[in-house]
Amino acid sequence: MIYLSQRIQKIDESVSDLLVANNTIVESISKISAVSEEITANTIESSSLVHENREKTAKAYTLTSEIMETSKKVNKYL
Repeated sequence: MIYLSQRIQKIDESVSDLLVANNTIVESISKISAVSEEITANTIESSSLVHENREKTAKAYTLTSEIMETSKKVNKYL
């Protein structure tokens, strides 16, 4: 009986250790999930900024082209 009692106590300790390890894993997964969500949000924001910069660059190119054309026209009269 003493032997069985000791074995049961060891099993109980092992199960408790497993529960602690399991909780640690669950906490880690939650942290990874939160970081993944943050990365996704930052990626979406970055993509939006890239799109906005592309539009502004295209507009700047168009305006620069218009200035060049106007400059050429003005040069004809000089």
